[in-house]
Amino acid sequence: MSATLGLSFEEVFVNPLLWGRWVESAVGSYLMNQSWEKGFSVYYWRSDKHNFAEVDFILVKDKRVVAIEVKSGRRKDNAGIHLFSEAYHPIASLIIGGDVFPLDKFLSMDIERLFSL
Repeated sequence: MSATLGLSFEEVFVNPLLWGRWVESAVGSYLMNQSWEKGFSVYYWRSDKHNFAEVDFILVKDKRVVAIEVKSGRRKDNAGIHLFSEAYHPIASLIIGGDVFPLDKFLSMDIERLFSL
């Protein structure tokens, strides 16, 4: 994304919408790479019933489900992950980004650990 955009890191970082897309794309790329290596599937969830609530990534391996919402530190709405958790009871629901689960920690972890929580 950065190679074709023609903007510096600083220019992207100060644009909340663009920065959010970059962060979410980085997590998505990491998850797709890990999915091929570790044997899990990656999905997206959206509910038309609840004002289009969504969850950025749903991971599935051997009937175990993990919900992941990515926050770049600027958007605060977490309704989607709560609605998904109530409806589907994943073994883990994570919000990546910010202070609770920093992006750098997530991008360096062994994703298989999520399926054993």
